[in-house]
Amino acid sequence: SNQRATSSSAVSWRLQFPNISLKDRVKVSQNWKRGLYREDAPLKWKKNLLPWIQLDGDILYLSQAADIRAFKLQPEKYSLKRKPLVVYTGHREDVCRFLLTSSHIISGGGDGKIILHQKLSNFKIEFSAHEQEVNCIDCLGGVILSGSRDKTARVWSLSSNTLGQCLHTIPTGDRVWSAAISPILSSFATGTACCGHVSPLRIWDLERGELLTCLGEDFRRGAGILDILYETPFTLFSCGYDTYIRYWDTRVSTTKCMVEWEEPHDSALYCIQTDRNNMIASGSAYYGVVRLWDK
Repeated sequence: SNQRATSSSAVSWRLQFPNISLKDRVKVSQNWKRGLYREDAPLKWKKNLLPWIQLDGDILYLSQAADIRAFKLQPEKYSLKRKPLVVYTGHREDVCRFLLTSSHIISGGGDGKIILHQKLSNFKIEFSAHEQEVNCIDCLGGVILSGSRDKTARVWSLSSNTLGQCLHTIPTGDRVWSAAISPILSSFATGTACCGHVSPLRIWDLERGELLTCLGEDFRRGAGILDILYETPFTLFSCGYDTYIRYWDTRVSTTKCMVEWEEPHDSALYCIQTDRNNMIASGSAYYGVVRLWDK
């Protein structure tokens, strides 16, 4: 059984990374096992910034204050080209969050605007979305979901004839820090600050804009949800100020999560990502730590 698993793993490595030799694969695996790494700073700023980043193939998109810059990766040098390919502008205040689609970059800013930038082009469409900063944004299947400090979440049309039209405005009673659309477009989740409302993690009907359920109970005041990630239509991850990553399955329970992991250094968790298999990555602002978890 172990031999079959090892053989299967080796085949998977060859398929995913055909240009990496067996010797280098063994070396990398040993480095991972022993926690060995090389520290490098491909980009530096004079001011301390907390950027949002997205990787699309060999292009790294990175927010810097009110702009989004696209940098070309140089894998052979383990670095980035210093001069950006494109600089996307339009926000009057810092970019709070952005995401990538196949053809566009969609960003939300501190000025309350949502901007659709065409990739590797200067063409853009913008509209006023909220009265205060747009803290989070998601896009799927012809709709944009946004959440704001103004205590509302809004659903917007992406259709060509109704682009920028608000389909739903959902009063949340609290600042919205995170939002995510279900993969089957039936619902969406919002994460709030847990100051003005006792349930910081709620699920809403996407078509009607009505509350479906609240996830969890007995959250401490201020235990805001800073990121949400759907894995399937029924399972999702959340993380936030209370230093926990939680894994929810709405088919089993809406009051108790399936599993939870606590950040060992009591740091607020700002973002999470998974490989849709066994690995979870979390990011915190303190000390620039990215932590990997075995699901």
